[in-house]
Amino acid sequence: MQTQELNLVSQFEDFTNEQDFKIPTIPQNTLKLLDLLNSPNSSTEEIEQVVSLDPAIAGEILKVSNSALYGSRIEVTSIKLAITRLGRRKLRTILFAISIKISFIKDQAYRKQLTRIWEKSLFCAFVCSTLAKKSKKDEEEYFLVGLMHNIGQLVIVSALQNFCEKIQSDFCIEEDLLEMLFAAHEHKLGKRLLNIWKIPEKTINVIMSQNEDSEETYILKIALSLYEEDEEATVEYLNVLNFEDVDYWLQIAAKTKQEVSSIF
Repeated sequence: MQTQELNLVSQFEDFTNEQDFKIPTIPQNTLKLLDLLNSPNSSTEEIEQVVSLDPAIAGEILKVSNSALYGSRIEVTSIKLAITRLGRRKLRTILFAISIKISFIKDQAYRKQLTRIWEKSLFCAFVCSTLAKKSKKDEEEYFLVGLMHNIGQLVIVSALQNFCEKIQSDFCIEEDLLEMLFAAHEHKLGKRLLNIWKIPEKTINVIMSQNEDSEETYILKIALSLYEEDEEATVEYLNVLNFEDVDYWLQIAAKTKQEVSSIF
């Protein structure tokens, strides 16, 4: 490893520990919607009204509700029908996805890297949800596991421009250095965001233990191996969960990769 790269990894840690380093928070309109969705006393009309006040959120919800990933055959053109089609629990997880896009996927120097990480997280979210349904587990919980499994990477990449300005460096952040930053800081920064965004503790535990072998983590491992097109690992992990139809899951993966690039 180059001394300069190791110094930058250490400097980045100091940068993220500074008082003025801020983890992105959930947008205010999303918070309002989450509160309504979590309230048994709120109506669809109230939710529709808040969604309609934010054209960006409204547009994303319509796109998702019309996606083939949700088996949509008849186009939905109204927010009310989109909310009804998705249901409250799915809409809640979709709002977290929209929040990530709003908070991180911006027009900046590292947009290419951010988009790559974002599309991987979306792919894993939808595949994890499908796997959870087959396993008779909570679909929305595992959607969040897939969606948030690499959130620390988004925190790191989105902070790089400010970091380079702070240390007055024009050093090019290439892939090798990026991987070093992920290895050193992804876990800690990811957990900070998950706690700030009040992600359920059970979901956080699965994400934080994703490198371990357990019943809870195998769903994410399958999604990741499908994304990487590692058929050998996919077969191994599917066998653990007693899923034998490998071709079916390869088809699901191909369909999902095609869809995620267009729905958000």
